[in-house]
Amino acid sequence: MPMVPSVLTIRSDIPSSIIQRFEVPGTGPPTIAFSNNGQFLAIKPMSFAIHVFRIDTKINKFVEYKTFNFDAVPLSFKWSPDDTKLLVTLSPSRYLIYVCKLQDKSTVSDVVIQTPSLTEEITCVAWFPDSLHYVVGTNEGIIYIFDIYGHTIDKLKNYRSMDINVLKDGETILFTDNLNRLLLWNPRTHDIVTILQSNSFITSVLLCPNGENALISCINEGIFLFNLRYKSIVRHFYGIVSNYQASQCSFYPLENSKLFAVGDQMGSINIYHIDKSPPIHNLRNTLQHPCSAIAWNPTDPTMLASVTIDCIVNIWQSNNQHPRFI
Repeated sequence: MPMVPSVLTIRSDIPSSIIQRFEVPGTGPPTIAFSNNGQFLAIKPMSFAIHVFRIDTKINKFVEYKTFNFDAVPLSFKWSPDDTKLLVTLSPSRYLIYVCKLQDKSTVSDVVIQTPSLTEEITCVAWFPDSLHYVVGTNEGIIYIFDIYGHTIDKLKNYRSMDINVLKDGETILFTDNLNRLLLWNPRTHDIVTILQSNSFITSVLLCPNGENALISCINEGIFLFNLRYKSIVRHFYGIVSNYQASQCSFYPLENSKLFAVGDQMGSINIYHIDKSPPIHNLRNTLQHPCSAIAWNPTDPTMLASVTIDCIVNIWQSNNQHPRFI
């Protein structure tokens, strides 16, 4: 492994101050995510709606764009890679998956049930890179692959998946199960390989931009860097509470980025470098409310969004008067 300098290069494009703050209706803990083109920001509080905001470039602020309303509380949502759709799962009692279309005007067709009502509790979902297929994990031990019209393309039985991702090759599926395992499944070759057997329950996995590593969070242990190629844990990151999930982290928007951000219980944001265990920088929030989730703008490294547990959204942007680390 290459040596890492004790003092990292200073740069000024890391977000450093809050330029906008607004509140969304609902209770916490909310989640937040940018679309891949960086133009839209979706927030899911514990309510019957998902709120989508769009950046107004004339005033450099986010304004409300659309609200998707449901008849139950959304459990999760994922932006499609082509930025035109949201994949939404409802709370466990409903077993439904929605594909929400992002159009200029709200119409009834914006929210469409694209899959039949499943009989199993949905635990996790992920898009394929083509935005035409997605994979669904269930609590009853079946992993489905659907197209956006609701047709079942493939399924894998006897694996109760807890979190799921599709790798950059567009066909290999990375998932965790209830037996504390991290596994790879290739539907084309029917290969299933266990690449990690953890002593603790793996709550979530976040792929690194280079596709070679992943952040994995283990209950009561925190977050680790895992190398997918060598199938080994590389590093344990200090200062992250043990119940924090990797899915709440966000990477700096570069293909080979080694920086990621994590919110903390005081509302501040810690910046980590994957080659160093302790945080390398901290952004302080004067409100000091626990940070529920965080999202770096995928196309603008100077912008970062965080949301507190009481549904207050903070938009951070760089301030060149204060040098930042990378």
